[in-house]
Amino acid sequence: MDDANGPFVLSFDLGDEVFRMISVPNGIFRDDVQTSVHGGLLSLLCNHNNWFRTNKSCSIWVMKEYGVVDSWTKLFTVDLNGEIRRVLGLRKSGHMLVEVNVANQRHDWEVSSYDPESQQVENFRICGRAYDFHVDNYMESLVMLDKPNDAVSRRGVSRKRKCR
Repeated sequence: MDDANGPFVLSFDLGDEVFRMISVPNGIFRDDVQTSVHGGLLSLLCNHNNWFRTNKSCSIWVMKEYGVVDSWTKLFTVDLNGEIRRVLGLRKSGHMLVEVNVANQRHDWEVSSYDPESQQVENFRICGRAYDFHVDNYMESLVMLDKPNDAVSRRGVSRKRKCR
């Protein structure tokens, strides 16, 4: 999001039920930017690949200390001038989910895994058109959002049986 104070990530604390604005590093919110998680840390995938750029890339940033703007650190930059069009998300392994052009065909794209260290691409054979792919984060939780905070613990107590 963007306002008079500059671009920011809007967060919502489920415990306190309060919204917060987290500023992002300068100059990165002008292109396609997504939030993600990398190593348990808030991260940003900044795809700098609009039509006007000659050098297309994606920079990956992590916030080392949650809520501390000065802790944003750029991990690496991926070149998007070859077969990789854009970075879709991050995997627990550190590899990236990317959109890759298949045999330089205009409408043939697929989701693949990219290892930034070895620069190897593993194809998953999930095909589609450019920009049709979207990735989101999922975090398993036992919290019931439509119940009071202690509903889970009270329910567990009421189910106990006496042994005969």
